[in-house]
Amino acid sequence: MSRVSTATCLGIGEAALAAAVDWARSRQVGGEPLAAKQGIQWKLADMRIRLEAAWLLTLQACAKRQAGVAFSAESSMCKLYASEMAAFVADEALQIFGGYGYTRSLPLERYVRDARIMRIYEGSSEIQRTIIAREMLAAGPTRAGEASNFAEYAIGRCCGLGGKLLHRYLQRRFRHSVFPR
Repeated sequence: MSRVSTATCLGIGEAALAAAVDWARSRQVGGEPLAAKQGIQWKLADMRIRLEAAWLLTLQACAKRQAGVAFSAESSMCKLYASEMAAFVADEALQIFGGYGYTRSLPLERYVRDARIMRIYEGSSEIQRTIIAREMLAAGPTRAGEASNFAEYAIGRCCGLGGKLLHRYLQRRFRHSVFPR
């Protein structure tokens, strides 16, 4: 897992989202903050969802690495999703800023440039997809078929490998316990 590129992507996503939120709160359009517009709220929500998903994929890959099990598919999923998330979040932030976001006087212009190279750097998105597909095809039957229902399978994955890391992440993020110990 490329820790540097994944961490960079997460940082770009966090910074671009924070800039977009601050801009939407402070920018006045038609006598009200840009943040009051439903379309802007939806963009911010989509940005946050993708950022959180990238963090969770990263934690899952880290948990597998710490457990000493094979994690190359998870590493590729993490790198692929984080790089595409960074590009999406930076681009949506640019849409929220409008043309002003493209000026060099704001850091957003740099986030957009940096996010683009992350989809190429240390293994392109296409290479990551190839690695993921090869691992899936070589693995044999899917684990979902072993569960009596999909919900049971999903809960097992959340509470199994990486469950402790996920639990700690959710506790830190939401300041209370989500899963029983």
